[in-house]
Amino acid sequence: MEKEIKQLDECTRELTITLTTDELQPHYEKAYKDMQPKVKLEGFRNGRVPIAMIKKMYGKGIEADADQDIVNDVFRNYTQEENIQVLGTPTLKDIAKDENGIKYVIEFETLPTITLKDYKGVTIDEPIHAVTEQEVQEELEYILAQNGELEEAEQVTDEHHVIKVEMAEILEGGELSQPNETDVYLADKNILPELKDNILNTKVGDSFDYTPTAEDANPTIKDKNFKVTITNIKKLTPAELNDEFVERVTGGRITKAEELKDEVNFNLQDEWDKKSRELVENQIVATLVDSNNIPAPEQLVNQVLTQMVQDVKQRYEKSPEQLNMTDDELEIQLKPNAERSVKWELVRNQIIENESIELEDYDIDPIVEKEAKRYGQDVEQMKKVLVQNPNFLTKILSKKVIDFVLDFAIINEVDGRAHV
Repeated sequence: MEKEIKQLDECTRELTITLTTDELQPHYEKAYKDMQPKVKLEGFRNGRVPIAMIKKMYGKGIEADADQDIVNDVFRNYTQEENIQVLGTPTLKDIAKDENGIKYVIEFETLPTITLKDYKGVTIDEPIHAVTEQEVQEELEYILAQNGELEEAEQVTDEHHVIKVEMAEILEGGELSQPNETDVYLADKNILPELKDNILNTKVGDSFDYTPTAEDANPTIKDKNFKVTITNIKKLTPAELNDEFVERVTGGRITKAEELKDEVNFNLQDEWDKKSRELVENQIVATLVDSNNIPAPEQLVNQVLTQMVQDVKQRYEKSPEQLNMTDDELEIQLKPNAERSVKWELVRNQIIENESIELEDYDIDPIVEKEAKRYGQDVEQMKKVLVQNPNFLTKILSKKVIDFVLDFAIINEVDGRAHV
């Protein structure tokens, strides 16, 4: 048996396997014997049809099936002997057979060989921000609005109104799609300013054409044309911030207005710190992926891409019409993210190997204890369940890799408001 391996690119290899007729014969003989118990022929007991007759009647078909089994066995043995990790399903590009034997050509993907550039001493901008009194006040006003009273109104006179609107896409020819109904609170800081401006001073029954163009608009609706109709208007009177309100809204957990302010301050700061950490992590991933020209194996990219598409579709499961994108369009949009995700996984795994990074109990136990408390479960039982989840362990290990890189990084503190 002859074997020839070619590297087509950094991830793709081509293996040519050649077997002579003499080397094939034992495989064929085994295939005939395996088939013998299954052959039924009048005049012979079941399983007793002579091999010679089986060859004469079914030889070509049996040998063709055996050819497929042979290449599978030979390929599997080769990759095991050479310690090659095959990604996905190999492709049998060619099979050529003549009186001298058979030649197989198999193409497959494997992990690329990676030599990382220095990942110690990377420069990272860390957004820093201390929550201000104004931010605390704005959050308190939002809480008071959420617990305020609503009454019917004729016109939107200020932002303290909740408006029910119907949005229908304007299709080609001027036809309208099936409208979607939603509630809009004009004081919500997340509402697009251009939509807010259009709604102010409207009355029930008013309508207007609207084309979302803001940079933070949902990409599924941005630059599309909509007919927006006002169907209901309610005036919102926010609740009053006092001790009685605080005790009621927190179920007695907090009894003083000042304590609620302190909690709001703490929660806002915690959110800022998490955003900062996320930006730092994204910088590390981008820096290490961009500085290392690592190829992304197509098989891995496709696996990640398939999961990304499924995740997006699941988020829109209850209102698929809002997605308004085909699977092919989603794949085109998400593929760069899938490729980056695969490249980061390869970088991360190489750092783990280089630095012998392993998970210890002290990495896992605090998270397990938090989850056990959250679900009211026994800590040890929760741990047994979670450590069986590869995604759980991978997430913790990824954080440990990020922490390792940060320990050696050059950190520049920058204004958080300008970066978050």
